[in-house]
Amino acid sequence: MPVFSSQYNATIDDKRRVVLPSSYKKELGREYEEGFVVELDPYERCLNLYPASSWEKRILYIKSKLNPNDPRQSRLLDKFYQNFTKVSIAENGRLSIPNSFFEKKGIVKD
Repeated sequence: MPVFSSQYNATIDDKRRVVLPSSYKKELGREYEEGFVVELDPYERCLNLYPASSWEKRILYIKSKLNPNDPRQSRLLDKFYQNFTKVSIAENGRLSIPNSFFEKKGIVKD
């Protein structure tokens, strides 16, 4: 599983699509074509991007730690699910991220 250890300031086009660096495509290999998950960062004014396969592992881990029959933990899981969305990547390497995600984080196109 690839690990990206740096910050990437993405380019956003007029249609609010994000262009991924070409180096990501090489690093991800087959995972690149499986799609991505975009998460609202809980602490910073940014979006986090995960390959779909990595995200599925994260979901399983989080669900294993929470009791769905406990109302507080169930609400926590509901909140968690509200803060991410699955996105596919176009052939030109662009991701269409919902406008609401940019708005929630105050991210604007320069």
